[in-house]
Amino acid sequence: MRPIRRRRGEAIGAATIAALAIAVPMAGAAELSREQYSARVEPICKTNTEANRRIFKGAKAEVKADELKQAAGHFTRAAAALERTISQLKAVPRPAADEARLAKWIGYLETESSLLGGIGRALAQEDKAKAQLYSVRLNRNSNLANNTVLAFAFEYCRIDPARFG
Repeated sequence: MRPIRRRRGEAIGAATIAALAIAVPMAGAAELSREQYSARVEPICKTNTEANRRIFKGAKAEVKADELKQAAGHFTRAAAALERTISQLKAVPRPAADEARLAKWIGYLETESSLLGGIGRALAQEDKAKAQLYSVRLNRNSNLANNTVLAFAFEYCRIDPARFG
């Protein structure tokens, strides 16, 4: 009788070891460093940055020429593009040590999208003063977002309004 119990015990022990051998590397794989996180999100942000260059082409000239309704479309399209980018960024696993910081950054990006939409709506209503107010808030929010993730040394995920003319 004893040999059967020993074999059963050895089988359970082997199964436990096998389960741990599988689980431990998986737990380690889920944990990302800042550099790994940055490497995963930068291509997403780069795509959005390049899209914004195309989206905003001619927007500044339209605002200066008081073609506000035409300029409004640039901002609403940029807000929609940023929303898509945010959903992609949310899908990327985050380093546990920076979870709160990155959640705060994503929150700033969501505010950024909302402010872009606000500028678009204000321009569509031909309310240049309201659009400028949103623009000032957008600039402040961009600075807050950038300051939140300074440690990641982002290039494309750093919000730089000067890129869009």
